This record gives sequence, C-alpha cells and structure tokens, in this order.
Amino acid sequence: MRKGSALALILLLCSIWLPILDVRTVKAEAKTIVVPEDYATIQEAVDAASDGDTVFVKSGIYNESVSIDVAISLIGEDPATTTIIGDMRLSGTVVLIRHHYVNITGFTIQPSSYSWTRRGVHLLHVSYCNVFGNVILNNEEGIWVYGCSTINITGNTVSGNGPGILLECSPANLICCNFLRNNNLGVRFIASPNNTLCNNTIFNNLHGLVVDSDGNSILDNIIEHNRASGIELLGVNNILKSNKLNNNTLNFDIDPKLRVDFRNSQFLNDVDSSNTIEGKPIIFWINKQGQTVPEDAAVVVLVNCENIIVENLHLSKNPVEIILMSTVNSKVTNNSVEAPDYVIFVHNSSGNTIANNFVWNGGIGIFLHSSSQNEVIGNSVTEATSGITLEFSKENIIDGNFIFGGFVGIRLDDSNNNVVRKNVVKDCEMVALSFWRNASQNLFFLNSIFNNTKNVEPYLAIGPVFQFNIWDNGTIGNYWGDYVGTDDNEDGIGDSPYEIPGVKWDNDAGGAVSFVAGYDNYPLTEPYLIPEFSSWAPLLVTLVAVLFVAVVYRKRLAK
Repeated sequence: MRKGSALALILLLCSIWLPILDVRTVKAEAKTIVVPEDYATIQEAVDAASDGDTVFVKSGIYNESVSIDVAISLIGEDPATTTIIGDMRLSGTVVLIRHHYVNITGFTIQPSSYSWTRRGVHLLHVSYCNVFGNVILNNEEGIWVYGCSTINITGNTVSGNGPGILLECSPANLICCNFLRNNNLGVRFIASPNNTLCNNTIFNNLHGLVVDSDGNSILDNIIEHNRASGIELLGVNNILKSNKLNNNTLNFDIDPKLRVDFRNSQFLNDVDSSNTIEGKPIIFWINKQGQTVPEDAAVVVLVNCENIIVENLHLSKNPVEIILMSTVNSKVTNNSVEAPDYVIFVHNSSGNTIANNFVWNGGIGIFLHSSSQNEVIGNSVTEATSGITLEFSKENIIDGNFIFGGFVGIRLDDSNNNVVRKNVVKDCEMVALSFWRNASQNLFFLNSIFNNTKNVEPYLAIGPVFQFNIWDNGTIGNYWGDYVGTDDNEDGIGDSPYEIPGVKWDNDAGGAVSFVAGYDNYPLTEPYLIPEFSSWAPLLVTLVAVLFVAVVYRKRLAK
C-alpha cells in the first residue's frame, strides 16, 4: 500500500513540477540527443544541448563526471542498467548541476574507487531542478544541495554514502518518497529553513535525520533501525506530524546542544502525538495546564506548563526521557526511566515534585539546572554517571533518595541553600558527594554515605572568599562509612567531628594544599534508616538494582 501511494505521489509531483519547467524552458526547436548514438559520452551530449533539450542515455556504464550548465532533462534508460561512474574531472563529483531547470532521472550514480572527493549529485546555487528516480551509491555526500531553492528530490534510493541527502543554506525545497539506507547519516538540514521532508523511509543508517534548521515540515516519514539516533531536532518552529520511529538505538533527541545552551526558545517546535516511537505517542506540550500525560507516552517534553502529572511511565531509548522547561507545580512520580544523557532534566522550573522514580543506567539521573524550590524525594538512581546533579540551582530539597553505583552520587555545581537529607549514597566508583564553583551554604544531615571509592571530593577553594557547606543540623549529622571515631556513650553519634576535605592554591607553598573545609560535628555511627522504608527495603532495592543491571548486561551480550 505504501509503495503504491508513494508511486502515485511521485507521479503527481512530477506532473506538477515538469510542466512548470517546460513552460519556462522548452523551445520550439527542442530536440532529443541520444547517447551513445549521437555522442559517445554524456558530457559531449550535454555540451551540445540547448535549453529545453533532452539527453537520453541508453543502458551502459559511463566512466565520466558530468557538469550540467544548461536547462535540460538528463534521462537514463533504466537505473538498474544505466550507470555513471565519476572520474576526477570534477574533483570526484559525479554529476554537478549549475543551471536552473535541470531534470535528472533514471541513473545509478556512484564514484570511481580513486575519487577522493565523492559527491553523487551536487546542486550548486540553482533553483527549479528535479532529481528523481535515481540510485545513488557510496559517495561522500549522496545528494548535496548548497545555496539552492525549489529543488525536488523524489523517489531516489540513496545508500552507502556519508550524508545521504544534505541541504546546506537551502530553503524551500521538497524531499519526498526517497529510500535512504546504510548511510552514515540519512538526511541533514544545515541552515536550511522552510523545507518539506515527507514520506521518506530512513532505514539502517548510523544517524537517521538531523534538523539543524528552523521552520521545516517533517511529515509522514518512517525512521527505523538507525544505529545511533532516529531524529535529532536542533532547530525551532519545525513541524513534525505522523512520523514513525521504530527500533532506533536512540529514537528522539530534542536537542543535543542541551549540554551547552539552555533557552526556552530552542524547544518551540510543533510536535504532536501523531508522531510515535514504536507505536507510542511523543508528548511535546507547550503552554498546557492541569493535564496528565498518558501512560503510554514514549518521551515527555513540557515547555511553559503548569500542574502537569507525569506518572507510571516506562521510558527508554531516548537520549533524554523527561524534560521540564519553565514548568511549575508539576509532579513526576512513579516512573521507570533510562537514558544515556539526561534521564530527568529540569530547567528554569520551580515548585515541582520528582518522587519515587526508578532511574537507571543513565548519564545524569536527575538534573536540575537554574531551578529552585523543587523537591526530589524517594527516587532510586542506579548506575548513573551522576545520580543527582544541581547546577545554578537553589532552595531545593533532596530527600530520601537511594543512589547506588555509577560514578558520582550527588553533585552540586554553583548551587546554594539546598537541603540534602536522608539520602543513601553507596558504591560510587568515583565519589559520593562532589562540589564545584561556589557550591555553598547547603545543609547535609541524616545522609548515609558508604562503600564509595571516595565519600567527599575535596572542596576546591578559589579566591579569598570561601563559604562552607553545613554538615549537620545542630544536633545530628550524617553516617560516613570511613568514620574512625568512637562513641563511648553509645548514643549513636561519634565523639569527634568528621572532617570535610578541601583543597586551595597556596602561593607560598607553590601549589595546592589540603585544608579542612568543614566539619560534621555529629556524625552517626550507624546508617540512618529512612522511616518510609521497612528494614528490608534498602536490601531489596539493592538486589533489584543488581538483578536489573545483570539482565541488561546479559541481553547486550546476547546481541
């Protein structure tokens, strides 16, 4: 059914575009030149042609590169039997189009083995051209459209290239009904707005689709079995409708630039729930209030929302699973979530509750950036690069979380006046608690920190002003697995303080020197048992986490 509809669409598009081209270019004396009858090479025939002529190429292998500087139709007899293999004459480009109103169809286009710059079809500063019904193989760029507009790329099979189709500085083009497979990258837009990408199959590439441009329409595409990512959406004001993502290693990446750039505007795309990941809807809500995310959601993005409930979801295979941007008074609870980048990402948001989620196998498990007065409560985070990270965030409560394994447990970066209490942080390969850039005046108490390679990363003091964090609430502190003090009165609190290490530069010493950056004056001699948990709960959580990691590892070995 899809093949039939695609063919019908190709014929319809050609019926629309080709008459337009004919009106603009066909002359009364238009002729058809046949290769090899009239000319031995395609280039000789093109050079002999005038605007509106047709160069028809019979089946055969033609070892040449072709430069087209005239408004013609270049037609191969059959793409299965009519092949152009580029030479070095155009620096490895097989077909170079440098004139408006050019049509090319019916060829297999590939480079020679010795071409060092391999471009299949290169359209350069032209408009109103059609590239349709070709097979384009094994080039550095399959179809490269640079500085062009009103180009129609339809019904081609593009395989084994770097980017299959690359649009650069090219607005208002149509890419439709192509089959892109086994490329390093299926389709990429760079600085190319207002294009339409529709009804393409983007299959088994490394990356499927990268949209680093604004205002494009991405409609009815099938994007599946790509080995790195399905869609990477970097631009704004793009429209995504009815795209189907299936079995990509990572499916939907809203913006890989999250690491360096945080702006609400970069999330303003129109992505509705007709887009699916393995049959489940993508939830991308802007300016919504008082709603509950459906439990079959595949990924969740909330922008400028209020009073949203996100609960009972099972999410994986996206670089970021749950995103809250400028979202307030919402709840993210009881979800099972995995992601390699950020699992739950919160930016410029306040009054939210992130509670009782199972977060596993992530880059950063729960990440609060420029966010205040949120509660992160009772989550289990296992095997994350960083379990919970706060960056430029203040007045949040981090309470009763269980952080197991991974590299860093809790990381505070330029984040102040937060309360960190009743958390269990254990078995971290690097450090349980990490600090950076003036993370100060945070209150720590009733945390249990043990079996880590290092419990506290030495606090780096920069400059003359240094404010300490607070390591007890005045009567009770934290449990430290490496505490060596005594408890002679057996009240459960150590008789001597636990020292928090620091490092600062000393000009007199000519290097970094250690100092004491603070004291836990009331260190616990036994781990604190979170009241909400029964006595066997920490053990159960640990066993579940270990079993889960073992199952995931076994499945990966099986692959």
